[in-house]
Amino acid sequence: MSSVKLSIIMPCYNCETTIQESIDSIYAQNVTFSFEIIMIDDGSTDGTYKLIKSLQDHHSEIHIFQNKTNMGECFSRNKAISYCKGSIIGYLDADNLLDKDCLPNMVSFI
Repeated sequence: MSSVKLSIIMPCYNCETTIQESIDSIYAQNVTFSFEIIMIDDGSTDGTYKLIKSLQDHHSEIHIFQNKTNMGECFSRNKAISYCKGSIIGYLDADNLLDKDCLPNMVSFI
């Protein structure tokens, strides 16, 4: 059995201006379980890939995969599932923010 409790999938396409806040909202959670963030860069043409590589340098929970061309959100989500190690899978879009107790509350109900 995997030691990772929660896998958070984040498809990323040209989200250079929003993704930092989304990641910050994950790390602002008061979690007592292990998690990973699976990010799929979907052929971004802005600085998204460079930014998420920088985030990965500071957070070992972040794992990045890349589509060379834009394949769409559904393709990216399905691709990300194949990389997940968590017993629970959740999704967070790169322009969304989590409330401070979102992840602990979600996991406690499962």
